[in-house]
Amino acid sequence: MKRLALVLTGGGARAAYQAGAIRALAELWPHRQSPFQVLTGMSAGSINACQLAHYSDDFQTGAERLWTLWNTITIDKVFRSDSPSVLGNAASVMRGLFLGGALPSTASSHLLDNAPLKTLIENNVDFDRVHSHVVSGSLQAFAVTATNYHTGCAITFFDAEATRKEWIRNNHLGWRQPLAADHIMASSSIPIFFPPTKLGGASYGDGTLRLLSPLSPSLHMGATSLLAIGVRKLPDPARLTEQNQRPGRPITFADVAGVVLSAMFLDTLESDLDRLHRFNRTLHNMNPVAREAMQHDWRIIEAESLQPSRDLGIGAGGLAERYPWALRRLLRGLGVKRRSGSDLGSYVAFDYRYTSKLLRTGYSDVMDRRDNFRHFLLTHSGI
Repeated sequence: MKRLALVLTGGGARAAYQAGAIRALAELWPHRQSPFQVLTGMSAGSINACQLAHYSDDFQTGAERLWTLWNTITIDKVFRSDSPSVLGNAASVMRGLFLGGALPSTASSHLLDNAPLKTLIENNVDFDRVHSHVVSGSLQAFAVTATNYHTGCAITFFDAEATRKEWIRNNHLGWRQPLAADHIMASSSIPIFFPPTKLGGASYGDGTLRLLSPLSPSLHMGATSLLAIGVRKLPDPARLTEQNQRPGRPITFADVAGVVLSAMFLDTLESDLDRLHRFNRTLHNMNPVAREAMQHDWRIIEAESLQPSRDLGIGAGGLAERYPWALRRLLRGLGVKRRSGSDLGSYVAFDYRYTSKLLRTGYSDVMDRRDNFRHFLLTHSGI
């Protein structure tokens, strides 16, 4: 049985790129039912995944709603940017640093309050409807991944057909349970910026923190093929040496934090795809008798991927100049400016003036390869 998965990774506001790509895919798909039987997301990718899960019976409408969401988004729909909230959180972090945890109630683990995001999710997604799609079989599985801050484990929460079993693989666990807005909040809780989310008494954060193999949830959900949409422009090998030999400017906190978050959000997908392609080649070249003797349910997984044609971080730093005063001061203090810290700034640039450009890039990148993507969907979807 064919089972096509859509894998959506993280990257804060950069996830708007995925929404643009999804709208283009919807225009290439001739059926109303979604071509994706499995939907998996982590970090901001989980926001897109739950919207598509809601509309798994109407892919075109889901794609259009997702486009509208990112094309009209403002920071106040995702996190509080008023002065009392921003300055209060910053002061709490500073008190914790200077008091050394002597007064636990004064310490804070985050700079911004993302409570508005939960309202945004609940206003756009009916999780009872998502579950009804799973029960009816129109959606085989929906899964999001978060990181348990207490144990350091990646936990994939999933709603799926009855044959899908829970799993434990090293630091990655799969748990079946009804999904809700809090699971999306946990998965998309960007470290440093957003607070942990409580689930079952434990505190959870961004799913990309500990899941180094973003394709694995879809494979556990029984995918026979997958389409992965990342948010990182692949580097030009010819320019890498030259870029790394240039003298650099002074480094800010934003530069360091941006590299750390980029390693978490952007780099794991390419590595995992590379492992999958090498594994496929190994299985393809293996003697069928030897392959049968290993007694493993190993199979070749057909995979397609999409990465941005341009650096999505460019332009995000300059946008900070238009933010409310307290948020602008906070980001400046971290080192986010027009010519520096753009990567860090891009993760919280939930502003249509930035995300609309990413939408158009995602749309264009799919349309530039429209024949390839149309063929992939028609060939590998179970519809």
